Amino acid sequence: MTAAEERPRNVQVASAITYVALAWGMSFFLIRESLNLLDPFGVAFARAAVAAGILAAIPASRTRIPWRNHGPIVLLAIVWMALPMTLFAVAEQHLDSAIAGVVNGSAPLFTAIVAAILHHRLPRTIVVFGLLAGFSGVLLVCLSSLDGGGANSSTSVALVLVAVALYGIAFNIAGPLQRRYGALPVVMRAMWIAALLLVLPGMPSVLSSTPDPVPIAAVLALGAFSTGGAFVVFAWLSGRTDPTRASVATYFVPIVATVVGTIVGGEDIRFAVYIGIPVILVGAWIVQSRNREA
Repeated sequence: MTAAEERPRNVQVASAITYVALAWGMSFFLIRESLNLLDPFGVAFARAAVAAGILAAIPASRTRIPWRNHGPIVLLAIVWMALPMTLFAVAEQHLDSAIAGVVNGSAPLFTAIVAAILHHRLPRTIVVFGLLAGFSGVLLVCLSSLDGGGANSSTSVALVLVAVALYGIAFNIAGPLQRRYGALPVVMRAMWIAALLLVLPGMPSVLSSTPDPVPIAAVLALGAFSTGGAFVVFAWLSGRTDPTRASVATYFVPIVATVVGTIVGGEDIRFAVYIGIPVILVGAWIVQSRNREA
């Protein structure tokens, strides 16, 4: 590939990374805004339903998957979508969106721990160092966010940690499925199953809500821009480049969440959080890069 041909491709990849970072980083603020219209179950249901519709509209998502292989996809729908979407929404009733976004940056750490358990293999020394560094950053963020009380609560922080731990399980399930059937067919089916699981607890809130343009826009943006669209773009990005380059987008998510939460949302973030962010990201980078080399 010539330099002239490489340039547009690099622009496309950079644009995709930017989109994913902004979409996932803004999702925490959009959850908070959506709670002005719906209860947590309603937010999770509406988010999944809108995203499922977006994914179903992409022809590549409709590749056939044998029914006998839908068991793991149902589990994926629960641990990657239905439960975390609900837990984040419940937590953000009493937790700053920026804090939720920063703690979410520890997902690679939980992924590495689950992988080590599943493969009955102790992590290498450098990976253990990355895990300790990353989780020390998480602890710093969590403790500083609770210092002095305020809008944050220990229960809400715990719910976010559970949600991120579920991501660690989900990523280990999703990898083999996506390599076998493609990312979009797996994600689309899991999203539809998640939406169906959330219908009963979430639909009453949707039906009883009072129309309000700003929260409605937040719900639609959460489902279309930050969930459905982000999955489509990330799948494209993963298919056009290597996993290391694609994962760059995830490192910007806590930063975007913090900027949006403080500037747009007016959240008061303690200085210790700004120290915790790079510590988490460095730990996650060590864990991801060293695990790929293994």
